[in-house]
Amino acid sequence: MPFYQAPANATLVYAGTYTRGKSKGIYYYWLQTDHLEVSQNITLNPLGLAGETQDPSFLELDPKRRLLFCVNETNQFEGKPTGAVSAFSIGSDGN
Repeated sequence: MPFYQAPANATLVYAGTYTRGKSKGIYYYWLQTDHLEVSQNITLNPLGLAGETQDPSFLELDPKRRLLFCVNETNQFEGKPTGAVSAFSIGSDGN
């Protein structure tokens, strides 16, 4: 999958993935809505790995888009039977 360079004013989309295969956690994409031949052809362009974490399912951004929170769907965390919540700082490039 090729990775793109997002424009400065890009809308970014974050997606959590189950990490039972090759996936490493949270990935981010540039939501391309401009310069498309047909307006229904909105495109998600992959930008790469945003955060490495185990089985992130529910994602939430803080109102200022500086932090990304996720619920980790796991039966164990740090050796204890439980789930987890993780938080990530978002840099100026969205990563």
